[in-house]
Amino acid sequence: LDARSTWAAEIVMGRAGGAKVLLRVNLRGVDDGVENFRSISAAVLQSGPGGVIEVAAGTYEEALVLDQSVHIRPEANANVVLSGHGGKAVVTCRALGVFISSLTLSQTGGDKSLRGRETVRAVSVFEGSLTITKCTIWSERGI
Repeated sequence: LDARSTWAAEIVMGRAGGAKVLLRVNLRGVDDGVENFRSISAAVLQSGPGGVIEVAAGTYEEALVLDQSVHIRPEANANVVLSGHGGKAVVTCRALGVFISSLTLSQTGGDKSLRGRETVRAVSVFEGSLTITKCTIWSERGI
């Protein structure tokens, strides 16, 4: 990885007085729980409602649970893949005002114990609203 691709995600949040705070996810970096994270999931938790997460190019093997309003998008010209395997959806929405744009969501595998079928969806919306724009969604068992 070059220096630019080692950063997995950046979060830009509004603060009082209009100042912006930049949080980062570095796949190889230190996780201090304040500004630097190793996963998009940890960054989402820290972002607070309304956070905007800009993700650097790469493949991220995570199962995101989005239980607050957030917007996840790639940084300029970045190819971002969220990849899930086995018994969890790549994205699970449980909040209003969740937006995902210009990412690839890929799910493989399944779990026979879920709903009596060998299937796991790439995206699950249990409550709230999820707006997906300009994304590619792929699952071998169903979307």
